Amino acid sequence: FGSFAPIRRCVAIQWLVDGRDYYWNLSEALLHARDCVYIHDWWLSPEMYLRRPGTPEWRLDHLLQKRHRKVSLSM
Repeated sequence: FGSFAPIRRCVAIQWLVDGRDYYWNLSEALLHARDCVYIHDWWLSPEMYLRRPGTPEWRLDHLLQKRHRKVSLSM
């Protein structure tokens, strides 16, 4: 591709094409957090659904509330 950086093999990355895959992975990361969760955002909407169909268990505020009992949460 004419990039300045070489292609690297055996790295922990995933190609995310659209928001659906990103938010699914985000919900998985929140569910499996073991120590802490840091969130830095300009305008965070806690009513955002991270998985479709949008059921209350996958709303961001509900996931954070569930995880806050087990991990440190910093916003």
